[in-house]
Amino acid sequence: MGEITDYGSSPKAEPKDLKDNTWVLDLEDIEKSSSKVLCKIRFNERNSLSTKSVFKSGDVLYSKLRPYLDKVIVADEDGVCTTEILPLKCYCDINPYYIMYTLKRSDFLKYVNSVTKGMKMPRLGTKEGQIALIPLPPLSEQKRIVEEIERQLAKTKELKQHIIANKAATEELLKALLHGAFEGENK
Repeated sequence: MGEITDYGSSPKAEPKDLKDNTWVLDLEDIEKSSSKVLCKIRFNERNSLSTKSVFKSGDVLYSKLRPYLDKVIVADEDGVCTTEILPLKCYCDINPYYIMYTLKRSDFLKYVNSVTKGMKMPRLGTKEGQIALIPLPPLSEQKRIVEEIERQLAKTKELKQHIIANKAATEELLKALLHGAFEGENK
């Protein structure tokens, strides 16, 4: 990772240097495993007094604190984040979404969990992150992999919506059947 990204060397910003509308990302703003940003909070909305890491749109944002929670996103705008999140700028022709999905792979998570330090709040050390090995196919293959993953994720989302709708319909049918059965007994 240290050869294909600027792993561990993001610029820092102090609260006094931030504008009111700056996006301030904290760990709790990212849903575990799904890589979904739950909320975007601006500097004027968040009481933030600590030094932050600066990121740019397109950077991969990787949580080094409790990495087993699998909190990885690609920034869709510039901002700052807690120093427990590592902004990763990819060098050369590397697809940031490919890197995001690679950091979510089970073999990468297994490696990370084997080298984290700390019991209550395990963290991935900078050196361990920099030497982490990941597969790096040509850019065209990276794009194909990302497209396929996103296609499969869209299918999964659609199936979940069908399951939820079917469950609701089944519950309504059961209520109607029970209501009819008990009403029939009372006649």
